[in-house]
Amino acid sequence: MDKSNSIVRNNNNGWFRTLLVLTLVAADFLMLLVAYRFAYSIRFFSGLIGFTHLPEYGIYFGKLYLTGILWMLVFAASGMYGYKREISVIDEGYLILRAVAFSTLLTMALTFVYREASFSRLVLFITCLLAVFFIFSARFALRKVQLYLRFRGYDIKRAAIIGATPTGKLVKNKIMRNLNYGYRFAGFITGFRDCDRTEEDTLGILSDIENVLKTHKLDEIIMTNPSLSRRNIARLIMQCDAYDVKFRFVPDLFEIITNPVGFDDLVGIPVIRLKEATLKGYKFLIKRVMDIFLSFIFIMASSPVMIITAILIRLDSPGPIFFKQNRVGKNYKNFNMYKFRSMVANAEEIKKSLSSMNEATGPIFKIKNDPRT
Repeated sequence: MDKSNSIVRNNNNGWFRTLLVLTLVAADFLMLLVAYRFAYSIRFFSGLIGFTHLPEYGIYFGKLYLTGILWMLVFAASGMYGYKREISVIDEGYLILRAVAFSTLLTMALTFVYREASFSRLVLFITCLLAVFFIFSARFALRKVQLYLRFRGYDIKRAAIIGATPTGKLVKNKIMRNLNYGYRFAGFITGFRDCDRTEEDTLGILSDIENVLKTHKLDEIIMTNPSLSRRNIARLIMQCDAYDVKFRFVPDLFEIITNPVGFDDLVGIPVIRLKEATLKGYKFLIKRVMDIFLSFIFIMASSPVMIITAILIRLDSPGPIFFKQNRVGKNYKNFNMYKFRSMVANAEEIKKSLSSMNEATGPIFKIKNDPRT
């Protein structure tokens, strides 16, 4: 069994991850302010780019903190504050680039709506470039601090392997050679017809899995034994869920699992994890706020086109501007769908009289050169 467990502070994992996320948010916000200040100086004080008049300082920085909060919400919705233990430097760089680019486009769209002052789009573009560099640099430095703390026993996950098979031993060796990922090998869980029992590194047997989970305070269980029945796997998943232990398994077991799955990387070994079915807690709140906010922005931006469309529909034919239809949504809840009317007002009523002209099969109703349009 792993001799380094004496320095592992499992109880600190929760607050450590919370502190890490808060540090990332604070660092990103600070780097955005720095990037914006540099962009403003480059645009108006470097002498490299000409301008007709120098805008007031307050115009550019008065709303900066609100803009920063908006960017942080976009970053959160983009997954920049999700805890990713094995994310590579390249993947994180791409994530930053995508989130910053979208935030910049959203900010530019808002400047068209906000007409009380004129903003330089070039300042926003320079901010985008500098923010990518500064945020990436800050996160790279935080990675080094996180790596140091992991070797000091913080942010550690104790992983047990089900099955002391050749695959199981390969996973064990990978974990022990890549301690920088923060995993520690806790031991094997064996007892499959005694075919994979080992004298060392054994935490217990599958039939006593609940006691193993209680006693050893595991964070993850990695399944590598392909001989387990579906019934045993289902029972194991439920027990892991009851003790808040993440369950992952190697890809060759994919065909016997019907739950939604996602692909992960564990110290270089591809594994499969069970996905969470829905967003929960603050993630759901952030998504809901972003849905409402972005919908409002896009509706406002497209309102001139929608007004013209509504006028043309009214001039073209009598009847309502919008077509209303009842649909079934999530959890079988009914909701009303609205769209611009493209047919005559009584299109649904005369549909029956046109049934002989239907060119499609099943529930679809389709007629070339439909007379109702």
